[in-house]
Amino acid sequence: MQKNSWLYSDSFLKRAFAIWGHAAVAHLIIMVPIMILWFLVIALFVSSMIRAIPDMQREFERMDDTNAGIQVELQP
Repeated sequence: MQKNSWLYSDSFLKRAFAIWGHAAVAHLIIMVPIMILWFLVIALFVSSMIRAIPDMQREFERMDDTNAGIQVELQP
């Protein structure tokens, strides 16, 4: 196996690319689950905000109705 591996090559570039490739694969193995979890958290947050919009609209309309009788005098 050592004869076929670029990690034990005499060429500096082959060794460098072998190490870079191993690091890239390790990075993907670590980051893909984290990115999936992060996407799920963001999706849950956005969906909860979308579901809250009608409630907020009703609350603002109710506030407008209750404050309709209040008159405010502004002084110059």
